[in-house]
Amino acid sequence: MQNNPMTRSGGLRDIDFDILEKIFALLCPGGNLGALSLTCKWLREACKPYLFRCIRIGTHTPLELKYLQHLTIWPHARHLIFCGNLWAHRNAKYVDLSGVPFHKLLTWMDFLSSITIDEEWGGCVSWDHLQSLLSLPGLRHFNFQAPPYYDDDVPGCNHEPLSLPPLASLRFSIPDYRLHPRNVAGETDLMARLLQQLPSSLETLAIPLDVAPLSSMAAVEWPRLKELHLKGDHRQDMYNCPPMITVIAHMPRLRSLSLLRAHGHAQDSPRHIVWPVNETGYSLYQELERVTVSYPDPTDKIYSHMPSTLRKLSLRCWPRHYVHQHRHDRKIVEDGLGWMSPIIHSSELYTILHRCQTPKLEELEIEYQEDADDPSLLQTIPNHFPNLTVLTIIRYRGTDTSYVSVSQIALALSGLRSLRVLRIHLDFPGTPHPLSTMMPIKSYGLFKAHEELLKCSAHTLAMSLPSSLRFVCCLLRERWTNSWLPFRIIRKPGLPVNVEFDEDVTDIGDMSMLDDPGPLTDDQCPQYESFPRFEFY
Repeated sequence: MQNNPMTRSGGLRDIDFDILEKIFALLCPGGNLGALSLTCKWLREACKPYLFRCIRIGTHTPLELKYLQHLTIWPHARHLIFCGNLWAHRNAKYVDLSGVPFHKLLTWMDFLSSITIDEEWGGCVSWDHLQSLLSLPGLRHFNFQAPPYYDDDVPGCNHEPLSLPPLASLRFSIPDYRLHPRNVAGETDLMARLLQQLPSSLETLAIPLDVAPLSSMAAVEWPRLKELHLKGDHRQDMYNCPPMITVIAHMPRLRSLSLLRAHGHAQDSPRHIVWPVNETGYSLYQELERVTVSYPDPTDKIYSHMPSTLRKLSLRCWPRHYVHQHRHDRKIVEDGLGWMSPIIHSSELYTILHRCQTPKLEELEIEYQEDADDPSLLQTIPNHFPNLTVLTIIRYRGTDTSYVSVSQIALALSGLRSLRVLRIHLDFPGTPHPLSTMMPIKSYGLFKAHEELLKCSAHTLAMSLPSSLRFVCCLLRERWTNSWLPFRIIRKPGLPVNVEFDEDVTDIGDMSMLDDPGPLTDDQCPQYESFPRFEFY
């Protein structure tokens, strides 16, 4: 026993437990805490609250109650994630627990505060299971990426009251490119019933526009809400919905606002207006720091009322405009979903940015198509937003333009003295088709040549931009992946500026090197045998 580090003087037991907790927290993300916990029984017990704080249940075989109930990890669970083929399908809609009492499983987790139902789950959330999940008194964060199952034959499904804990965050998502019906009546009804009980407690709300009850949201106060994220297609009752400003005006503590709405064939206005010119008596609160709007309108009053506290502004297309450039994507986005892309032009974007009085802006993202005012637009960025540290430009060539001057773009942006990261897409002529790498070997030569063009462009930009710049990231569409290629800026005394592709960089700060996914997934790509008949345009 004298050689046992846990019993002799100066061992780990002599360390204050608050310090040990910090050590455990540092070891946990790298997976090293598990190895430490195997050294002795005392450490095993001490590490359990950190090892089993987040439990992921991904069963591809039926759960066995005898096995689960004897596990000693459940009291330590704070976050629970359901994923995989968790419960076998009874039919195409309903998912069952395979004999495991779901409510009993949840009672073993006294301190459970967060539940996520992963999109890999498959199927739907049954009404009984949803009630069990939402009845936990300690639940504060609920994220479900599988739709609720509604059926008039299920007793109480449409009328039984829900008793909710005071949730701090509610997230519900559907696949971006889910075909019709995108808004099931049951999902819309459920969302309205949930939200009517949560205005006083919610701090984060992220739901599809397809099922968002905007009229009821505009009728109540949201005193604690800090993040509002709405994304999707909202053509249902579109003409009866209140302007978005009437919703966000009731959120005095809002810090992050994201409104990504697809544009359908049937919509009259080519742009999305948050604050119409005829709406008066509203204001944006001074805590607002991040704003994202799809298909912005130059007449929208919101841009003249941006608070001076704004740190991040994103004016973009949703989905990205580049998914409308190739037929294999358009068949899903335009033919299947009925979505168009009324992309904004340089002159319109120039008008919007001039109306934004936000000198403290640190991050700017713009997606647009060039026109004659493109030089003025690019020059106004460093003049109007001198403190930018991150800039994303997704720029598409004009209809009659076949040349991209990288040097002129670099010169226009050279006044950004604090810029650290530039993400840029310039829509070069002759860019290979995203699926061309699945063709015979000669297509790889085209892709390699394009990657070299991107590297040369990054080098041209790096030579003109200030020494604060650390990365130039260029967009590459290959198969079903849209990636930002990170080129690290190399500056050495006495040597010219150089750039190197850094394949180890997957994130820069909170920015992923993966851009929005396209509508085509790996299992939907045409087989090699069909490529001779595949239309590459």
